[in-house]
Amino acid sequence: MYTNRLLTFSDQFVISCGTISIDVCRQKVLLIYYRDQNVLILPKGRKNRGENLESTAIRETTEETGYSCHLMSHSAPVKAPVPENNAPEHDAGRLHTEPIAVQQWVYSDGVRKFIFWYLGAADSTESPSTLAEDGEKFDAQWYSFEEAVQRASFEEDRKLIEKAIHIVSS
Repeated sequence: MYTNRLLTFSDQFVISCGTISIDVCRQKVLLIYYRDQNVLILPKGRKNRGENLESTAIRETTEETGYSCHLMSHSAPVKAPVPENNAPEHDAGRLHTEPIAVQQWVYSDGVRKFIFWYLGAADSTESPSTLAEDGEKFDAQWYSFEEAVQRASFEEDRKLIEKAIHIVSS
């Protein structure tokens, strides 16, 4: 039984997607320094009309960092069911690319922002492209696992990084 229900119409919410992008081999996390606000954050951004969530996460990460990434398969538990025709007797350890978290912000005008967070894979030795979207005010920076947790500006980002590290280290 549901204890709370919430209805929000399309003119009162925004959907965003981002990644916690990790270079597993080098144990590094990709963060962006947002110059206008002097904060170190995870890359994310708004979904375009008709775009799926996964594509948004990849596009926004690439636009804000200049690094290409892809969604990393993982076995973190999720509530999303396995399609019936693919459901094994026991689903433990089955790999997928479902989001590892969803975050909700509520702006002062009541508009809600839902952010779907994906586990991303990227190569810290790659040279970032110069194709970053015009007007982006970010500097991409790689940090060791421990340093990324310590240096991220917001507690929610630190928790996301910790969760991602836990998933790739398990």
